[in-house]
Amino acid sequence: MASSATQFRTGKSGNPRGRKPGLLMSTISSNLKTAARTQLAGRADEIVQLAVEKAVSGDSACIAAVVNLMAVVVEQPIKKPGNAPATNSQ
Repeated sequence: MASSATQFRTGKSGNPRGRKPGLLMSTISSNLKTAARTQLAGRADEIVQLAVEKAVSGDSACIAAVVNLMAVVVEQPIKKPGNAPATNSQ
């Protein structure tokens, strides 16, 4: 074991540069995303159906969520397996 006289200097940080900015939040965010995927696995259809039903009944938060979801779906066309993209070759 190192002696206390050489282990730490008075007034000097052991990590002068400190923790990288955002490191803690990115770790927490990653852990939350993983937990959410695990909890919601296989239930996405049920959740979307419930959100649509609540949106239709007038729940403003669900209306916003469904509209945002629809915008994402419209931006990314549905890809069907085995369908090759159309080409304009003549």
